[in-house]
Amino acid sequence: MACLLAESDYMPLIMCLKRPQKLLETYRSAYAALQELTQNALVSACVRTVADDMVRNWIDVTYGDGESDAEGKENDLALTAAAKKYDLQAVFHEAALMSGFFGGYLVYIDTGEDDPQRLR
Repeated sequence: MACLLAESDYMPLIMCLKRPQKLLETYRSAYAALQELTQNALVSACVRTVADDMVRNWIDVTYGDGESDAEGKENDLALTAAAKKYDLQAVFHEAALMSGFFGGYLVYIDTGEDDPQRLR
């Protein structure tokens, strides 16, 4: 399969990877450009509408296939309480906004695990 990019098209990327400082400068200039786009009312309205729609109908936690299991209902209540405690709807709304504005977002969950073998 032939390469669709000419050597001149991907050479700046290779140069950036060889010089990390240049990559950082490129990232900073791209971030600034994206940050300017967030100030555009039309772009902001579109991204916010999509993010609002994504979390408007929030999840319902259910256990199993709907059987009346006491342990399952306790798990449902515990998960629902944890979702409210950590305000997961707002966290995912923020993630959707940042993903729309900047192209990506990472939600990190700290489990408190310190064992390097288990973290793999």
